[in-house]
Amino acid sequence: MTDRPRSAAERRRLTRRLRHLRAESGLTQTDVANRLDWSQSKVNRIELGEVAITRTDLSALLEIYGVAEPETIAELLAIAKTARQQNFTQHRDIFAKEFLHFLEFEGLANHIKHYESNVVPGPLQTEEYARATLRAVRMVDYLPARDRPEVDDLIERKIRVRMERKRLLLQESDAVKAEFILNEGILRLAVGAESGQPELMTRQLQHLAELAEVPNVDVRVLPSSAGAHPGLQGGFVVLELPEPYGDSLLYMENSAGELSTRDQPDKVDLFVKVFDQLRARAVALADLEPQLGNRTVD
Repeated sequence: MTDRPRSAAERRRLTRRLRHLRAESGLTQTDVANRLDWSQSKVNRIELGEVAITRTDLSALLEIYGVAEPETIAELLAIAKTARQQNFTQHRDIFAKEFLHFLEFEGLANHIKHYESNVVPGPLQTEEYARATLRAVRMVDYLPARDRPEVDDLIERKIRVRMERKRLLLQESDAVKAEFILNEGILRLAVGAESGQPELMTRQLQHLAELAEVPNVDVRVLPSSAGAHPGLQGGFVVLELPEPYGDSLLYMENSAGELSTRDQPDKVDLFVKVFDQLRARAVALADLEPQLGNRTVD
């Protein structure tokens, strides 16, 4: 996961190049499948970036596409090597498969719409805020001493994933457009006070303000004065995916479980409409800061 945002961008770059090379060669996906004795679905998955391509398979494709220049071959092999680094199998023991599915596509999205009702969204968290909230949810302080090291290790792994996701927002090239809407109560929850660290939330608010200044990041707050709203059912994320990935992806989680789907377009469209309604009622983070008391950014 160390270079996940870069690997996601390289995977997108590679699939674009492969589709272009196939088109230039005049071959269809069926032609490629027949020549290499592959299934057409394999060719399609490679061109969609849904599977990592091996060095052997890439070399076979380049040969039938007529790519013979050593520099071009070396470049594409290097891109494929970086793209293959996006591997989430190492996290199967700490994340549900629905969340892993979401992570696979998050790095390919060109627009993220995220509404959160309980805590600061993962990619916007500081490390100390992430640690405090994860420890609270896992009730680490109430566990037997012998069990705490294992849980602490799990928490640190989750924090590293969150920090890597943040890099996706901050990369200089091919930056994703990200919109976040936070329930106002999130900003008033004094995370850190339970452990005698009231300054922790101050630093988190400062960090939010800094991220809100990033050109491709929009942070808004749904004020309590907005009244009842369609976001009361809980947080969710919609990933808008570029062609040829097509349909957007909806991810949501609550106490009943997790959902990650691209196969229910009507449901995805519903939550896009919900997000639009929430955005219409939300205010810019900077507009709410004067109301947050002594924890605001100076």
